[in-house]
Amino acid sequence: MEINDIFAKIFEPFGPTGTFSDDLYQEGIYSELGFTNIIISFFIVILYYFILNRPKLNSFKYWALFLLTNFIICFLIGILYPKGVFSRLELEYELLDYIFFGLKNALIASVFFIIWTYISKSKWFKSHCQGTPKLLFGKW
Repeated sequence: MEINDIFAKIFEPFGPTGTFSDDLYQEGIYSELGFTNIIISFFIVILYYFILNRPKLNSFKYWALFLLTNFIICFLIGILYPKGVFSRLELEYELLDYIFFGLKNALIASVFFIIWTYISKSKWFKSHCQGTPKLLFGKW
């Protein structure tokens, strides 16, 4: 099984949704955006928990701000990258197709952000923000 197949199953849980999804798969955009989501989410979690790492940031609102930042960055990438690839290939799609895919991409990136949060909150890593977010994870 190829990497693109694995990410296609993540992006399209109920199967392809038409020619837009087929073209995303054909061009390998699923795997490229999947790895991009993983990397961006990882770096934003590292930024929050280990680089900025201030006691002031140890609250749910700051964690949610970083999650929102991750969401917006991946949303824009989810719109602009496929649009650029498809315009080079002279494929035309509605703006709504790109927006829905961007939302799907951002939601998947948010899941990766939460996974990286779980990993960074493990007992092996120490951070001032380690107790955040309490609402989703409880006290470690």
